[in-house]
Amino acid sequence: MTEQPFESFVFYRSFRDAIEEMTDANKLATLLAICDYALYGVAPDLKDAMSRAVFTVAKPSIDANKARCRNGAKGGRPPKKPMVTDSENLWFSKNESTYTESYTESISKTEAKEADKPPKRPRFVPPEVEEVRAYCLERGNGIDPASFVDYYAARGWKLNGGQTMKDWKAAVRTWERRHKTEQRGGDEDDYWSQ
Repeated sequence: MTEQPFESFVFYRSFRDAIEEMTDANKLATLLAICDYALYGVAPDLKDAMSRAVFTVAKPSIDANKARCRNGAKGGRPPKKPMVTDSENLWFSKNESTYTESYTESISKTEAKEADKPPKRPRFVPPEVEEVRAYCLERGNGIDPASFVDYYAARGWKLNGGQTMKDWKAAVRTWERRHKTEQRGGDEDDYWSQ
């Protein structure tokens, strides 16, 4: 008998399937033998050959589950041993610190890296019709600002190649060049083929 009885154990379907073919008296004796062994550690004295065979098949599973339960109570798997002991460590002594810079040094290096980067381009914000009107008046180009805004708003402010617009003023200048080409009597395809 074990020092302290277990509160539970795993009963597998294979145990039940093996017991199924026995007589009712042998089923009960085998079930009780498995329970007594799993919970209390009592080795059974089974008379029937079939009952002994079923118990013999179930015993290794019960023992393995008991061992897992005991090991879990001890905290699980033991910690791994280090591959190199401190005396064998040729790179760092126990007293030598691997910490090389302070927090403020780290922050100043990060700020220096950020200063080296070019400034981020602001996210594109679609213009209002009044903004486009003011820009077109400033340039004197004759572009209808409402048509411009409607054209690109309908396309999700995407350019002909499918890229998102980054500079709406550049798009106005492109419309301006196209407008001049149309006024000269040229074909739009003539402008783009230049």
